[in-house]
Amino acid sequence: MIENPTVAAHFVREFNRLYTDAQLGVPARLQRQLLAQEQECSQITTPSNYNLTGQKVNLNTATQAELETLPGIGPELARRIIQARQQKPFTSLEDLDNVSGIGPKMLERLESRVTW
Repeated sequence: MIENPTVAAHFVREFNRLYTDAQLGVPARLQRQLLAQEQECSQITTPSNYNLTGQKVNLNTATQAELETLPGIGPELARRIIQARQQKPFTSLEDLDNVSGIGPKMLERLESRVTW
């Protein structure tokens, strides 16, 4: 816990600066290594619902499988997201909050991983 308000403010400012430019996902070098290992050993498989690219998932166009690559999104929640976008396309992260089963903590986890 940082008790000094000046140090805390500096920490938050630096963290936000570094996180803004962060590229989420598995680096290309590791993706190549993983694919090479899969080819060498048939027992190694990457889960089909794992997003290796780190690219944002578009809530308005993603398939159910693509939605399921997001943390905390399973088959049922993915179906609810698809139903919600059919009624009204998503225009912001707050629109996702209207989907049953998605709350503030889930929105926080998805914020940097989705687009619309």
